Amino acid sequence: VSPPDELAANFLATAMAEKGEAGDEQPMSSVWELDFYSRPVLGPDGKKRWELIIVDQNGALEHVEEVPSSSVNSSELRARIQAVVDAAPVRPTLVRFFRSAMQNMITIALSKIDVQVLPSRRTYRLNALLRKRERDVYPKMLGYRADLKPDA
Repeated sequence: VSPPDELAANFLATAMAEKGEAGDEQPMSSVWELDFYSRPVLGPDGKKRWELIIVDQNGALEHVEEVPSSSVNSSELRARIQAVVDAAPVRPTLVRFFRSAMQNMITIALSKIDVQVLPSRRTYRLNALLRKRERDVYPKMLGYRADLKPDA
């Protein structure tokens, strides 16, 4: 597994290049939406796969990163988020997330990054991406199990 900053730079470059090709480019927003949660897919070890997903409210940033279940903690999350922040052309001023179950971990992870953290249901870009992934991506993955779909 590559260090989080290498992964973030690779994902960020790919996501921004794909967005730029679409022709409907909007400037990156400083309001970001974040999700860090298990997905309805079991890995080869039988454990749920986890993902860190970060989008901005304009849709210019889309970062999706698989995280090993052994790395699910606030310091690892902080390092991965910091890598995305460092690679992004616009630094976030506000990060919204909707999962109350992850509030403590996300708040701790973002406490050393100079950004306002806000639990909110106003994560429209993020929810749209999650719906798309639940429809188009996860069912095609080896280890997918519909009965593992997370509750919001």
